Amino acid sequence: MGKRRQFIWQLMTGGLAAGLAPNALSKVVPMSKSVSQNPPHRIEELDLLAEYAGEQQPLWPSLALDGPGHDNIGTAPSLVWYWPDTKDKTPKGLILICPGGGYLRHAPHEGKDIAQFLNNQGYAAGVVHYTVKPQQYFRPFQDIRRALLLARQRVAKAFTEGKILSHKIGLIGFSAGGHVAATMGRNPSFLINKLAADPLQVQDDPLLSLYNPVPDVMVLGYPVISMTNFAHLGSVKSLLSLDDKSVELPDNLSLREQFSHQINIGPGFPPTFLFHTANDKAVPVQNSIALSEACIKHGIQTELHVFPDGKHGVGLAQNFPALAIWPTLMVSWLGSHIK
Repeated sequence: MGKRRQFIWQLMTGGLAAGLAPNALSKVVPMSKSVSQNPPHRIEELDLLAEYAGEQQPLWPSLALDGPGHDNIGTAPSLVWYWPDTKDKTPKGLILICPGGGYLRHAPHEGKDIAQFLNNQGYAAGVVHYTVKPQQYFRPFQDIRRALLLARQRVAKAFTEGKILSHKIGLIGFSAGGHVAATMGRNPSFLINKLAADPLQVQDDPLLSLYNPVPDVMVLGYPVISMTNFAHLGSVKSLLSLDDKSVELPDNLSLREQFSHQINIGPGFPPTFLFHTANDKAVPVQNSIALSEACIKHGIQTELHVFPDGKHGVGLAQNFPALAIWPTLMVSWLGSHIK
């Protein structure tokens, strides 16, 4: 890297796995292709073992993909699957992806581009189109947990049939998507089960009794972690439906603390890879540093890479030579944790 030295805070036990996986071509069907025109109403009526390779799979049978937009993403919550060409190599494992967007939208370059990159490294991938504003704050977490359960089910079947090499599942999140992902690492049932009268019938989901909704490993890129100190106020306001006046009220500060992961994680949090830039003006680097410190405190394997320069939201950083090494570092780290 020459004079532009990379600042690396490497905090994990064991070394990085060497090398990259062989290239593979990605098979993708356009997002516009709906799986179900008339999905059943109740979860147990859905064929949970149906194949959705390369398609958009609805997360909730009661929410039709082709209905009116449910929020700013313009569709019902869904999973879009990306599977590598498996002629020569069996997929190493499955990684789900949560794009960022400040809980207002989804950044396209933090979804499909990441999935196709992972396909080229030998991993199957799924992009989660989770609910954003103006829906209530527990909805995105219900969506991500449902996506993880569906992924667990699919991987269990594929692993039994020898169609995937590992039963482990990774979760990648960028920016606000990193906040969603980190929430799943906490397994926050107190948030997800918020309503007694649940329109999505979360309590009826038969997968909850069969699979663990916490990911095995996590990758967080310039993530929103804190919603109090060094917070990204745009994400705070969008997630919690607050305005400039209400955001500092005592009751809302207490709610913000519940969503600040650096003070709430415990020993069950998954091994975590993080990267950030030191001069990120949107989401301060202290977010990643604070989570890494919390992981160390609880004995959780963590690896943090802090680069000296770069803007927020770089994705794969293909146009930023000083940052372009981070996907390689991630792949090496995944290779040592998903096997």
